Amino acid sequence: MKLTSPAFKEGGRIPDKYVMQAIGGQNISFLFELENTPIERKSFALSVVDPHPVANNWVHWLALNIPANSRSLPEGASINNMPGGSVELQNSYGSIGYGCPQPPQGSGLRPYVCALYA
Repeated sequence: MKLTSPAFKEGGRIPDKYVMQAIGGQNISFLFELENTPIERKSFALSVVDPHPVANNWVHWLALNIPANSRSLPEGASINNMPGGSVELQNSYGSIGYGCPQPPQGSGLRPYVCALYA
C-alpha cells in the first residue's frame, strides 16, 4: 500500500499553500493518492502527525471510515469534501479536520508523517 501526494516530495518541504494562514498559507489539506491498496480492505484511515520533539506527536489530521473504493482525497477535502461516510476526528489544535502546520518560530525543520491504514 502506498500513500502519495503530488503536493510535495517525500522528505521535501511542504509548500506554503498547505500551512496555517497566520504564517502565509491557505490552510487547506493536501491531495492524497492511494495506491496498491489491499483487495480485502473494508475502509481506510489516514493520519498526519508531527513527531518532532517540540511537537510531541502533534496530530494534524485523523480521518476514519474513508470508503474502500477511494483512490484519492482531493485537495481541500477536509471538512467540506471528504468521501461519503468518512469521519474526521479532533486534531491537536482542538478542531475537527485538517490542522495545517504552524511550527513555533525557531524550532527548525519538521518531519510530518502521513500514514494510510486499511
